[in-house]
Amino acid sequence: LYLFANLLNMSPGRFSVAIGDAHIYSNQIELIKEQLTREIYEPTTKLVIAYRDQVDPFDFLPEDFKFTNYEHHPHLKYPVAV
Repeated sequence: LYLFANLLNMSPGRFSVAIGDAHIYSNQIELIKEQLTREIYEPTTKLVIAYRDQVDPFDFLPEDFKFTNYEHHPHLKYPVAV
């Protein structure tokens, strides 16, 4: 969203997603409970994009994108559904 907004000389707006089939399997319930107890961090993460002279979004490389001030909880590894 930020990349295309910048390339079009616009400001990023909102990105909406509708999830049509979200579900939790029985062997994932305890991890879901743990995840729901976690503190919600203040949104301080910033996206920094190295624009240089790119005008085509396909010219960008993964290393052109950096997140700063990213704060996260330890990874929860959910088992595959049974």
